[in-house]
Amino acid sequence: MMDGGIIAGANGILPAYAGAKGFAPGICLLAETIPLPMMSLDPRASKALVKILKEYFKIDMAFEELDKKIKEMQGVFDSFKKQADYFMKGAQEDQGPDSYFR
Repeated sequence: MMDGGIIAGANGILPAYAGAKGFAPGICLLAETIPLPMMSLDPRASKALVKILKEYFKIDMAFEELDKKIKEMQGVFDSFKKQADYFMKGAQEDQGPDSYFR
């Protein structure tokens, strides 16, 4: 359960609208994702949510495909992190006093 924060966009509007208009009761299942624009999908969040549903409904399912996507995403994420670390390291190195001539 959520202790704080907000639910924005369609995830917040549709359940509220449906409730206000008297549609059938429903729920919106959400999982925490990595808040990065270049990561439009987060298979780790999907797996976390599906694992809960699997246990609750006692469903037999395998996670090989999700695990493969998680591994791919982690590779992309590690690549971005490596690039960011490289650029940050260069900016932090002391190159002496400011000067037009080096």
